[in-house]
Amino acid sequence: MKTQLVSGICSNSLLDLQSLPPYEDNIEANRTQIVESNTQLPTYIDGGSLDFYIEPSSVECTSLLESYLHTELSVIKLDDSSKEQKVTAEDLVSYIPFISNSMFKGISMMINDEEISTTIQNYHAYEAYVNTVLKLPKTSMNTLLDGSGLDLSSPGTLGVTNPVQFGLNLGLTHRHTKATAHKHMDYVTPIIWPLFLVQRVLPTKTELKLSLKLNSSEFCLIASDEKYVEKEETGDDGKKKKVMKAEKIEIPKYRIKIQTAKLFLQKYRLSTAGLTRMERMLASGAKYPMLTNSTNCFIVDKDSTQTVKSLTIASQLPRMCYVMQVTRSSLNSIKETPFNFQTFNVSEMYMECDGSKYPGGIGYNPDWITQFIPEHKLMLKELGNANNDMVFDRNGWISGYGIIPFNLVPDRSAHCEYISLPESKTGNLNLHIKYKQPLKQTIAVIVIMEYYNVLQLDSQRKPKWLDQ
Repeated sequence: MKTQLVSGICSNSLLDLQSLPPYEDNIEANRTQIVESNTQLPTYIDGGSLDFYIEPSSVECTSLLESYLHTELSVIKLDDSSKEQKVTAEDLVSYIPFISNSMFKGISMMINDEEISTTIQNYHAYEAYVNTVLKLPKTSMNTLLDGSGLDLSSPGTLGVTNPVQFGLNLGLTHRHTKATAHKHMDYVTPIIWPLFLVQRVLPTKTELKLSLKLNSSEFCLIASDEKYVEKEETGDDGKKKKVMKAEKIEIPKYRIKIQTAKLFLQKYRLSTAGLTRMERMLASGAKYPMLTNSTNCFIVDKDSTQTVKSLTIASQLPRMCYVMQVTRSSLNSIKETPFNFQTFNVSEMYMECDGSKYPGGIGYNPDWITQFIPEHKLMLKELGNANNDMVFDRNGWISGYGIIPFNLVPDRSAHCEYISLPESKTGNLNLHIKYKQPLKQTIAVIVIMEYYNVLQLDSQRKPKWLDQ
């Protein structure tokens, strides 16, 4: 899985070991290094972090793109004395999709004691979700999400939280079975974070400190407070019949227990000639072009009919934006999935920059789901997914997968009427949303802004972000 970037930067770099003509005498050997957390593992997913220290080597490079995180998790429940109890099929509990990455709310990294994370935010789960389901081809995504049970088989039912409610939410039912029938859930997956998606290795003598900030179990679990039981009723014809009725139940104190967390790193041992070439190249700086994210979340109150949010003020403009709307309560509630992206009867949505509307000078009007199609296709083209090889069709966007894209990359096609932001790098960007009717509940609007950035390491392996 690679980030699709068109860049001439460092095009003949020894750091790009996978796509450039190899120098046979550069690499002597390669191996997989297993790194365990250098701090005590938290017992449960309830805040805290998974921390890894990767010591520098004078002869080995590190490929983060080929690295994986191995986690073993289990769902348990605590009794009144906080004693662990096993969950069974009777427990109406499951875990959210893509748990191997959505269990984290933020990621930070230090290179040689210099922080390279642009911000430490609480929305990594959403960024990882979007970067997976929206950008990857169907075959790649299905491989990455194997066992996660994404709810793609049942759009329109993401509000269902009872995993045995007539099989409505098939993804939820699948994850419920895995959570209750197996001793633990075993995942080996990539870390969806910018530097782990770059096809260039980190040079020798590079020390890494990686901290994966954990979400709460309430965010990562879905449990129902309704249990369906069979009851006998008398119909209008006087005959008795059996029907399923919902009864309220108390949700136990469920937790996700962390059994194992290990980092598998791919290492390349360089020859003497390779080391000489690398030092020569580092004299002018090693560059890592990547797409970074900044996420903004704001609240729209119940009964509102419109909202305007300032996203950037006289700062670098993003190349892409993804807008998602969820209920406010789903941000940290075990009773809801945080990934039920709804339209909430949007009648108009547009980005505004210096007095102009985007996309197309008009934004999305009341028929926005129809007008969204050309914008969607252009976005896929920019992402290297022009064949629209996605896991759900456009009808799914109004059924719980309403990730609304804004492609702000200037399009230079002579035959395209698409209007994007000007090529200026800075400006004021505002999001405008109108609704057909007053909102029936308070919602949260999540905006993921994607930027093109370049990280540079100098000859001393000190990192710095280059101005774009």
